[in-house]
Amino acid sequence: MFAQSAALTEAYISLKFSAYTKQDCIEVAKQAARVIEGCKKAKSDVYTNGPKIHGAAQQSQLDLLDIWEMKACAIFDNASDMAAKAK
Repeated sequence: MFAQSAALTEAYISLKFSAYTKQDCIEVAKQAARVIEGCKKAKSDVYTNGPKIHGAAQQSQLDLLDIWEMKACAIFDNASDMAAKAK
């Protein structure tokens, strides 16, 4: 998940500071949607699969996934807005 989130951040930064097209914005929005779905799946897997962690470690993992999901949602919204304004 971390690699996907980092790649999404890099793609968004390069999109934001370049001469972007509508298609570029749509691709970044699609990438953000994949990260959002991955975060949701990973959050449900914390309870069902993987190492059995409890308490603070489990909460820390869920908090980190929440942060990545919120960042991906913001990038999705911004990329969608940029696509609407692009030519």
